[in-house]
Amino acid sequence: MFDFFFRGDKVTESKYAQRLIARIRESGPALKLVYDEKSHMLAVGSAPVQKIFLGNMFKDYLRAPQEERDGLLTRHAISCTAAPTMPGAEADYDKDVRPHLVPIVRSRANAYAVQALDLAEYVEGATTQLKQPLLVGRQLGEDRAIHLAFDTEHMMSQVPASSLAEWGVDFERALSDAMANLRAATVPRWEPMEGGFFRGNWNDSYDCSRLLLPEVFAALPLDGQPVAVVPARQDIFVASDRNPQAQLAMLLHARERLDVNNRWCSGSLIVLEGDHWKPYDSPDAAVRQAEATLCNVILSDAYGAQKPVLEKAHAAQGNDIFVASFMAYQRQDASIFSICTYSEGIEALLPRTDRVVFLETNPDGSVKEPMLADLPWQTAHAIAGHLMEPVDTYPPRFRVRSFPDASVREQLRAAAARNASTA
Repeated sequence: MFDFFFRGDKVTESKYAQRLIARIRESGPALKLVYDEKSHMLAVGSAPVQKIFLGNMFKDYLRAPQEERDGLLTRHAISCTAAPTMPGAEADYDKDVRPHLVPIVRSRANAYAVQALDLAEYVEGATTQLKQPLLVGRQLGEDRAIHLAFDTEHMMSQVPASSLAEWGVDFERALSDAMANLRAATVPRWEPMEGGFFRGNWNDSYDCSRLLLPEVFAALPLDGQPVAVVPARQDIFVASDRNPQAQLAMLLHARERLDVNNRWCSGSLIVLEGDHWKPYDSPDAAVRQAEATLCNVILSDAYGAQKPVLEKAHAAQGNDIFVASFMAYQRQDASIFSICTYSEGIEALLPRTDRVVFLETNPDGSVKEPMLADLPWQTAHAIAGHLMEPVDTYPPRFRVRSFPDASVREQLRAAAARNASTA
């Protein structure tokens, strides 16, 4: 399996947390600090306790050059001890809140119980619903969502539903105000890139939020409709729908950017039609493959974060459900494809992958050889989709409670044989 994230660094998150705690104690020796390795959370202070997810900070630390890590550790320590600035119910919305609201575009995985969830709650037997989003927002395509941020000079915090309720406004009203703030702070700032595409050059951590301002794309010298990708929060790249070579260059550059930016968002292409973004299905095979590779890299990370959460939740609730892995492999041409296994006799949550491998078992429980079938997801779902129950979460999962019966197995074998004959 191809490991996207290995950097050859011996520092673990636990060691990083120890260094961070030591740096915080240099200025706050009496401050209560508790790191929980299972949840990746650092609890700071008491009454109230501020819980900080260290996963992204640790990734930033790993990717930073050795000579920059000490300064980065200091900045992380300052951000961990900064007093929470989210106003409460006593705030005047128009004066204290509205000027600081900004719309943000994130991966849909951001809104579910993945990174922000304290896994220790499951160990203690809490029954938090897996499908319940932690943040209020609006879906933008299949894998992106629009949320709200409260932005000040010293920190940015995502706005939960509870804060909106305290302020007495709904999401649409707050989003309208946030959009007005972003629009007032935005002028077209596009940088031409080698290969014929363009990069948003605002460099203010809200670059991908400009997807929400269609008028900004009118300034681009394109000979067709804008096709965009937002692989990370700081990145937005655009090419013409009439220029597949530029689209390919754009996707390859987006893949490279993932190595220096861990706030990943989306690998899928979208096209601006009028004032609305829609999924873009490129007629060019090379572009489609590059898009699939980018999506698989980002999805591998999202599924990897989701898997332990679901495992611990189901274990705490006494559910014997196997959370299947999203397995990604690299071909000789550097493209990446994904596989999951659908095994006989195992109730499981399957990730949505490029291919599905169906495995039968012998009476002793061992895997029967050869495999039953190896099929593209679309083909597998067309034949056995009645056994795959969609689960309301993202990245998507499908619950399988039973294995295909004899008649469906024959259909799977026949489909695999047809695929092999045309390969």
